[in-house]
Amino acid sequence: RSGVAWVERSAEYHAIVRQVYGQAQTAVTAAARGRAAGRWAVILDADETVISNLTYQMERERAGLAYSTESWHAWVARKAATPLPGAKAFLDAVHGLGGRIVIVTNRLASECDDTRAVFAAHALVYDAMLCRAEGTPSDKNPRFAAVASGTWPGASGPLDRKSTRLNS
Repeated sequence: RSGVAWVERSAEYHAIVRQVYGQAQTAVTAAARGRAAGRWAVILDADETVISNLTYQMERERAGLAYSTESWHAWVARKAATPLPGAKAFLDAVHGLGGRIVIVTNRLASECDDTRAVFAAHALVYDAMLCRAEGTPSDKNPRFAAVASGTWPGASGPLDRKSTRLNS
């Protein structure tokens, strides 16, 4: 059995993802204390962090096919990704605490509108989505730096410089 089948059928996978989002929400709630609304942000990836591409992976596996750029682009255009368990509640909680949400993804700029449509269809709130420019490296660090310096689209200046790392 493949890992894809386990993710599809496993109650444990769904419980683990919800648990991780619950822990993240607890950490963000603590980190938000004393911070001005709109002056701090949570940065997340899109794929397999907020939205699931399990259907794409299952379809490719069942057909005996590997990933390809063309099939990926077609998948994104279908706008069929779904939220991971707990993702919507987490995003809503961050906004409720006064945080901003920035999605930093390696999805290409040409795929960004379709990705925004998936977020909208599932009422997944965010303040900015920074996709990778066509033909650029997959290094997200320049986009993370843009968020920290307040130079990302939609920013109203630099964010609170106090940093809290939620992952270890």
